[in-house]
Amino acid sequence: FSRCAAHRGQELEAWTRFIDINLANDFAAFETAVRAIPTSHNFFAADVDGNIGYWLSGRLPILPPGADPRLPKRSDGTEDWIGVQNATD
Repeated sequence: FSRCAAHRGQELEAWTRFIDINLANDFAAFETAVRAIPTSHNFFAADVDGNIGYWLSGRLPILPPGADPRLPKRSDGTEDWIGVQNATD
C-alpha cells in the first residue's frame, strides 16, 4: 500500500494564500490567491454589487490514459501519475 498527495509538502503555502484571500479587496486578487492554494477547497465569494463566484483550489494528479480515477491503481507502475495540474486549469 502506498499513498500519494499532489499537495504533499506544500501545506504552508496553502496557509499563506489563505492570508492573501483575507486581504483581497476584489475578485481578481481573490482568484489569484485561490489559484495558488495547493490543497483542495471549495470557495464562494460575493461582492456588494451582487456578483458571486465559485472556485475550486488544489492540485490534481494527471493519470495515464485508461486509468480509472475512482479505483485503486495497479502496483506495476502502469497507472502511476504522469504529472500534476491545478484544479482550475
